[in-house]
Amino acid sequence: MENKKLIKKWLNGELSPVERAVFEKSPEYHDYKEIVQKAALFQKPDFNEEKNLHLLKERMKRSQSRKGRLLRLPAVLKIAAILVLLLASGFFIYFNASESVITETGQFSLVELPDNSKVRLSAESKVKYYPRRWEGKRIVHLDGEAFFEVEKGSEFKVKTDEGIVEVLGTSFNVINRAGFFEVICYEGSVKVTHSGRESVLLKNELYQVIEGQLQQGAAVVEETPGWIKNESSFRAVPFKFVLSEMERQFGLKITADNVDGEQLFSGSFSHSDLETALRSITVPLGLNYKIESGNKVELYEE
Repeated sequence: MENKKLIKKWLNGELSPVERAVFEKSPEYHDYKEIVQKAALFQKPDFNEEKNLHLLKERMKRSQSRKGRLLRLPAVLKIAAILVLLLASGFFIYFNASESVITETGQFSLVELPDNSKVRLSAESKVKYYPRRWEGKRIVHLDGEAFFEVEKGSEFKVKTDEGIVEVLGTSFNVINRAGFFEVICYEGSVKVTHSGRESVLLKNELYQVIEGQLQQGAAVVEETPGWIKNESSFRAVPFKFVLSEMERQFGLKITADNVDGEQLFSGSFSHSDLETALRSITVPLGLNYKIESGNKVELYEE
């Protein structure tokens, strides 16, 4: 429709019925019609061909410019969508940010949770929780050993690889080590979920799984776990787990090639002195020990 002669014929009313019918069906017809109608308000009674053609082209340029801006609008919407996505992602990351506390060999740590509940973390252990989601879900993830003193409030759970401990009371101890899972309730009551089975422990009751073998309900006379008082206590535990705990507390490498690691041990050792600790675990079993350089200890039978 940029044909100069055809436009001129239309402006002069010289189009044949066939030409006019074709022209009125064209996409440009309404734009040209609107432009000419507005231009007619300003033109002289005598038609000026060059002036009208120039005016027509200028109006069409402005019309095309407006269309270009409209075509660019989706790009603006895309940018807005990206900004919304970035803000949503930032909020998700902020809201789901976790905090972790990790202890090293022979190290203890006290962790205060957002509701003032306390977690005493034993050596080589880790707790993780989500402070910004705490009011809705009081959940702590534990790897290792910790003693919990829980403030009253909404549901409180401790999740481990072996099982879940749900607080119904206020204080309890959880151990989650390789082949060893233990929960002791010291005050109130707790619910333990392990291998699809739920058990409720009352004060001074024990839930213990050693290499798949469950022991439950044994009485505990202590008011708090021994490690809180700087010593490790054991009740009929295979000796190999006792040695692992001693390595953890003193940073040792213990060899006991000719010692039966499956024999059961009941007793305790202090974390304050290595010689005293070694005597505490060897004398009851009739064993000897030798301290070597580089924090190495060898145990052997007499």
